[in-house]
Amino acid sequence: MPASLPRLLSALLLCASLTAGPKDKRPTPAPKAQGPVVDAARLAAMKARSIGPAIMGGRVSDIAADPVNPDTFYVGLATGGVWKTANAGATFSPLFDKQPVVSIGALAVAPSDPKIIWVGTGEANDRNSSGWGNGVYRSTDGGATWAHVGLAGSRAIPRIVVHPKEPATAWVAAMGDLWNPGGERGLFKTTDGGKTWKAVLKAPGGLDTRVGCGEVVLDPSTPDTLYAGTEAGLYASLDRGAAWMKLGGLPAVAVDDLQIQPREHDLVIATHGRSLYVLDDGDETPSLSITNAEGQPVATFPLPRTPGLGRVAWNLRPTKTLLTEYGGLGPDKFVRPGTYTATLTVGAAKVQQKVQVTIAPGIETR
Repeated sequence: MPASLPRLLSALLLCASLTAGPKDKRPTPAPKAQGPVVDAARLAAMKARSIGPAIMGGRVSDIAADPVNPDTFYVGLATGGVWKTANAGATFSPLFDKQPVVSIGALAVAPSDPKIIWVGTGEANDRNSSGWGNGVYRSTDGGATWAHVGLAGSRAIPRIVVHPKEPATAWVAAMGDLWNPGGERGLFKTTDGGKTWKAVLKAPGGLDTRVGCGEVVLDPSTPDTLYAGTEAGLYASLDRGAAWMKLGGLPAVAVDDLQIQPREHDLVIATHGRSLYVLDDGDETPSLSITNAEGQPVATFPLPRTPGLGRVAWNLRPTKTLLTEYGGLGPDKFVRPGTYTATLTVGAAKVQQKVQVTIAPGIETR
């Protein structure tokens, strides 16, 4: 601001007070302080500072933080391996350059031992430039050395979660090959650091060669409770993944992302193309499910968490939670006659009851 400008403003204010009418006795307010005036051209030199290595194809797939040291975290790149910073992002060091693949889909640091790091290889984005991986790697020394620990046919791994108290127990969500059927798809679990794996959630009805699992979260308040997002909907387990039930009330699309609000235990659900949903207070979610004699689910009924007596009426037809929204046999046909099992689940408790279904002659069934 020119030095003469303040004096000019003062002179103008003085002239205004001298020319005011005789009835105007109010004091003239002091001029308000003016901040510095900066135009857009001066701000153009201010640039955001990149804290991670990125070139063409430098997509960041996942970030995992050290649970003890907040300045230490790991970054997984879709085409550039795993990088580590110990100074809050000021500098990064590569950790995965000597491995046979550099396409990363998921990272996880064991909450009970920050030196144990899990890596799921294979970018889990459905794009024509996505790289693929060869399974799961594990480090017990903060990323200095790595061991390949299985699931070589998974091709793309979008998420890994580690048990909060057992660093050798982990769940891995595997999408499988983007372009071909087969391979290792679904949700897998290990309890021995990756020496052995068990498929705990696979797509039903012969779709396991085409449908994968894209997300898994562990309830921080109840480590036995897990939620899995798949291309066939949302599933919940109350016993560390031994048994699963499908949760309804969602559109017939894939579930891409899940988050649990730690205070209220609300489950936030991101669907593929159908926006966000919230399952309020998912702690000890009650449900009623019905399976046929082969153990296949035919009906599911989410129940409200309210005290008192309740009644559920089943019309002997599959529920919409287990039907394809477009096409298929439709909801109008009854289930076949036979023995069915009704399972009421509340938290870790389960109660089962056999139900005998008979259909009158002449009624068309599924």
